[in-house]
Amino acid sequence: MKTQDIIIKNGSIVKENSVVSADIWIKDGKIFKLARSISTAKLERSIIIDAAGKYIFPGALDPHTHHELNLGPGRMSSDTFATGSAAALNGGVTTIFDFAHQELPGETLLQAYRRVSKSARSANNRVFLHSGIMRLTDDLEKQISDVFKAGAHSFKIYLNSKTVNSEFLFRAFRAIAKLGGKILLHCEDGAIIEFLKKELHSQKKRSCKYIPESRPAYLELHSIITAATLAKNLNAEIYIVHLSTGAGAKFIEAAQQSGVKINAETCPQYLLLDDSVYKRKDGYLYTCTPPFRKKTDCEILWKYLDKEIIKFIATDHCPFLKAQKLKFSDSFINYVYGLPGIEFSPILMISEMRKRKFDYPKISRLLSTNAAKFFGLYPELGVIKERSFADLFIYNPAGEYKLSKKNWKINSDINQFENRKVSGHIETVIFNGRIIR
Repeated sequence: MKTQDIIIKNGSIVKENSVVSADIWIKDGKIFKLARSISTAKLERSIIIDAAGKYIFPGALDPHTHHELNLGPGRMSSDTFATGSAAALNGGVTTIFDFAHQELPGETLLQAYRRVSKSARSANNRVFLHSGIMRLTDDLEKQISDVFKAGAHSFKIYLNSKTVNSEFLFRAFRAIAKLGGKILLHCEDGAIIEFLKKELHSQKKRSCKYIPESRPAYLELHSIITAATLAKNLNAEIYIVHLSTGAGAKFIEAAQQSGVKINAETCPQYLLLDDSVYKRKDGYLYTCTPPFRKKTDCEILWKYLDKEIIKFIATDHCPFLKAQKLKFSDSFINYVYGLPGIEFSPILMISEMRKRKFDYPKISRLLSTNAAKFFGLYPELGVIKERSFADLFIYNPAGEYKLSKKNWKINSDINQFENRKVSGHIETVIFNGRIIR
């Protein structure tokens, strides 16, 4: 179906390294023309948007989300691909990456990828899938090769799982590196965490205030060091998901300087929240892994984000309902861990980064361009230039408002940022050449 032409006039286009004043002509789902001034005299059937005083960003790309994630009975994440992607678009996120985990008994990586690919067809925005390796098998290398050929070129491994041992890591790293794939890593130590959880539980230390003690910050660094050592010697490219500690950020910078192919994302919750949340009576509602850290960690993460040592903003979007969280609230070892974020990330980050004097091109790189380049989607996505897909949002810097249930579409009654004040607002979202809002 042919889309109607759209002309965006008088706006400030946020490019990779500059902001330019220009008009945008969108035609057949792509950016057809950029020019200082585009005449609309012969385009009377086009939709004209006046973006004077506003900033036009490429659509945000979230490289880390969990829709329809099945963690066991009563623990299915509450957003489907349909609801979560609609919420994403409402917030300016036009592209997401999710995961094809081996959730079913005996399921191969390829079977998981095909199963989740079918579910993802209901999404309203662009969806790409990482492969999630959940178990060590005799044919692991073949499984990795098979799913790589099917289209999954990035693989996630959970070092917070006690099933992940040295052989698992070595074989996976070596196989993925030979294919030129990318390795995403949840960096905590599963065996130590399980021991600490049981120890605290047996001591009747069961409330959420003990979560940081059960998952100490140094375990993130411990796991990153292990992964970086393997990566350097196997020529593997690794990507640390949801980086939460200042120590981890400092090590990553040093590792990059020594030639390790290592990158990292962080999330709004690790930049804007700290472990004081766990002192609240309802703190169990706001739990995720890794847990929130100290305020000093937040500030160090901001520093390394500003330097683009941390190059990506993701959300780890994995929402649940209050009823689900309450059902498993007897002890932190049983909690349902996961939080929403996909809908709020762009406005939260733009608002906070403006306060911290990040320029608009850097904000755009962190929200979109860097991830598009890293995952092989650039220049079709992640940038506003001629022949790119017309995925973008228009940000109006004027005014401020509070995030509230009135203006979110996520399928969750929990929002860790509820009532947080943000500056400006996302006024218009265009996806694939169509106006979404």
